[in-house]
Amino acid sequence: MGRRRANSCQKSKEDLWKGAIELDIGDGHTVQLIGMDSAVHVVFARAVVGKGGKGGDGGKGGVSVSRVVRALVDEEYRHVVKDILEKGTHIELDSHPPAEQLLDLGAVWLINETAYTKGEDTHAHRLSRRDEDTVPNWTDETLRVHYVPDRFHMAHEVDWTKYCRGLLIGETVRATIAGEKMHVPMTGLPDSKDGVIVYKDDDLGFAVLNKPGGLPSHGTKSNHTENVTHMFSEALKQLWPENHRKIHVTLPYRVDTDVGGLVVVSTRKEFASYLNHSLGASTPPKEIASSYGKDHQAPGDNSSAEADSKKPDDKEDQPAGDNGGSDESGGAAAASVGDEAEADVGAAGAGADLKKRYRCLVCVRDMEGMDTIERLQQSGQVVTQYVDPKHYGARRKFVWNRPKAGGHEWLACHIQIVQVGDGNPRSLRAACVVQPEDGDNVHPDSVLAHRLWGAERAAPAEELGFGYVMQVEVELAGTSAKMEERTRQVRGQLAAMGCPIVGDSVYGGGTCVVGGHGHIWKRMALQCCEVSFVEPRWEKQQGASADGEKGGAHGVMVPSERQCHFRVDNAWWTPYLDHYNQSV
Repeated sequence: MGRRRANSCQKSKEDLWKGAIELDIGDGHTVQLIGMDSAVHVVFARAVVGKGGKGGDGGKGGVSVSRVVRALVDEEYRHVVKDILEKGTHIELDSHPPAEQLLDLGAVWLINETAYTKGEDTHAHRLSRRDEDTVPNWTDETLRVHYVPDRFHMAHEVDWTKYCRGLLIGETVRATIAGEKMHVPMTGLPDSKDGVIVYKDDDLGFAVLNKPGGLPSHGTKSNHTENVTHMFSEALKQLWPENHRKIHVTLPYRVDTDVGGLVVVSTRKEFASYLNHSLGASTPPKEIASSYGKDHQAPGDNSSAEADSKKPDDKEDQPAGDNGGSDESGGAAAASVGDEAEADVGAAGAGADLKKRYRCLVCVRDMEGMDTIERLQQSGQVVTQYVDPKHYGARRKFVWNRPKAGGHEWLACHIQIVQVGDGNPRSLRAACVVQPEDGDNVHPDSVLAHRLWGAERAAPAEELGFGYVMQVEVELAGTSAKMEERTRQVRGQLAAMGCPIVGDSVYGGGTCVVGGHGHIWKRMALQCCEVSFVEPRWEKQQGASADGEKGGAHGVMVPSERQCHFRVDNAWWTPYLDHYNQSV
């Protein structure tokens, strides 16, 4: 019922289609289908134009892109595609978008077969709805269709043109420039959906957004629309209808898909360059006064002083959009400035001096682990661990002592716990998530555990080996710019300390699944809760016009005396902890 072929190919064009299924689409034309042997659901399809068919010339003519794609998703043939792809697992009906939606999502690619058989990488071009009537040269061109594309439904749960409701109600979201509180314009008030905009400066060319967890920063191979850059670009087209062709949206640094919170977005190339100067710098802390010695074990961890180095089967830590998710042709997806190295800068006067703070809900084994975390916070110690920069697996290994073997230098990573709890002295320092002995499912401990990890398991925390959860806020101090993915560093270092983040299945924090509006997605208890940087100002260069033309070769951005500060006080797990504190 249809052979599967591998992703890489070193064979003749004729061998590619051996064992393919053929579907009669009328007018003397047929569509050939064959599945690719991979973890994702991909079908290769091409049209075979009949000699007597309408518009048939044995090659180009007669059969459009949309006609071939519709053959894949047509009810008459859908069972055939499922047999090719399903591998004995169930595929939700909602995961089969119609042909038009597949094109809208960017899940259809046009591939040159000659280049593909030679193993060349620059052979694919992403198609869109504008290309649905395109008639390829089917003698040398094939469609690669991601039949079950990545979906990130959180992109549609918020309004990308509006400001956060927390700026207005309860002041759970704050934006200050030079110490002055910023106000929400009347046109930006949120309606039925909450907004994502925290602050926006069109003149300087940047915005700060409250990114929903479960949404990638950039596009993936099967979905280039449900991500931060695309959604905000489309929002700006609505806000700036007269300038939509000039819209420029990039993210100077990437954020893991499951991580929510504040993210700085550039809407001018000059601001991206300004911020990127800070991201490329690094200043080590003056003193690393860690109390952990060679024989020290992580807080509450009786097994090992380092994170488990086993390679997990779960690959959720490697979303395609965060690992080369741009178009293979280098075109459609928005490029990120400085993707390759995001570094937190701690030195005053170093350009934009970008600083970030992360809020986490971590798993703790026992009271001893809780005491250790509090001592670290109260003493202000910076914890140093080391990571192998040449290990690119989903799970990075952090160790307490720099290895001397291996032929290369391990990177030093520094993390500091700056706050425990939510700052309210009436709140408990930690919450118990152990199931009561009498099996009481309405007990606060049980309710919290099931809200965090789901109700499918009777005792989710015990299965993971933890008894408590604890909210902390951390900062990264002087980490090397060579260490990619700051949020992954937070996750790895906390796990090596024996307190993985709730919902971080890669590092031992279990899986948190949430559903809504007929969809299900995963989330992690990690949030960028605070961002600050020096606001830039325009500086006219020699040769600028009399009216002070901005940008380009006539103006540059330099640091001003004004500080920008943004903070979010609520996370998705905040209501759960509030209910727990009120119940015990």
